[in-house]
Amino acid sequence: MRNSNKDAANRISRFRQCLTGDRYNLYLVILLAVFAIFQLVRNIWMGVHIDEANWWMQTKHLTTGYFFHPPFIVYQQFVITSIFGDSPLALRLGSIFFTTLNLFIVFILVKEMFGNTKLAFYSALLIAILPITMYWMVIGFQDPPFFFFFLLSILLVWRAVDREKRGYWYLAGISAGFMLLCKLEAALFFVGLLLFLLSSRPQRRWLRTKEPYLGFLIVVVMFSPTIAWYASRGFEPITYQLTNRPGFLEFGLINYIIQILKHIGWEMAVLSYPVYLLSLFGLIYGGYRGLKGKDTRFQLLFWISV
Repeated sequence: MRNSNKDAANRISRFRQCLTGDRYNLYLVILLAVFAIFQLVRNIWMGVHIDEANWWMQTKHLTTGYFFHPPFIVYQQFVITSIFGDSPLALRLGSIFFTTLNLFIVFILVKEMFGNTKLAFYSALLIAILPITMYWMVIGFQDPPFFFFFLLSILLVWRAVDREKRGYWYLAGISAGFMLLCKLEAALFFVGLLLFLLSSRPQRRWLRTKEPYLGFLIVVVMFSPTIAWYASRGFEPITYQLTNRPGFLEFGLINYIIQILKHIGWEMAVLSYPVYLLSLFGLIYGGYRGLKGKDTRFQLLFWISV
């Protein structure tokens, strides 16, 4: 009993030292608290979005797959509404939770990659005040948990290659498995990761070890019930994503280009034009630093992003 009390006291002491040792750690705690409280209060009076209504209805029919997206969001909403009831705020609790965690993961990722808590804090702050974060990322649908597991997977892969600790590949596999259970677009993450390992000579050695493959096997096992569900329906949900959503297979190349331009316009609006242009510059600059300068940080971020 004394040892447990002593351990708890040591943890509290380390936490206090963390907050007082670097003021940006304290700023982050304040940012997370303000963001979460603001969103909780604001969403008390918000109506139900059509996507939220759809996923709430799906909680009445639990299965291993759904037409538009994999099942994570349905099970998330099922658990939350079972505990907190069927209300607009309850439908958004998961998204508020995951989006708040997203800000924390961004802080940790930037801090570990670049060793700068000031840069890490302002990165989290910038994302917190974006229009897409303030509105869209607190709606009860699949994107908030998807981005959480996306960021967490990047962080775990980075720790695997930076710290050379193989166990992180297994954790990354679990995180990536949940990411794929949120959205099928997560499959592109594995393409980017493979290109990163192939293009980086120091990291290419990981392809000769078992850990990345076992990590991917974890993803396959986690997603196999959903794949079986898709197979039982002739993979129609996947073919729908490849035809109707992009447009060019269904309506022609010109229409596809028009749809892309419209989509870019909406992206610029929800991210804000300066941030969108800054992101494009960061992608180009990061690619140059990563591919020409052989900087592992930028190599990973470039290939995962592109």
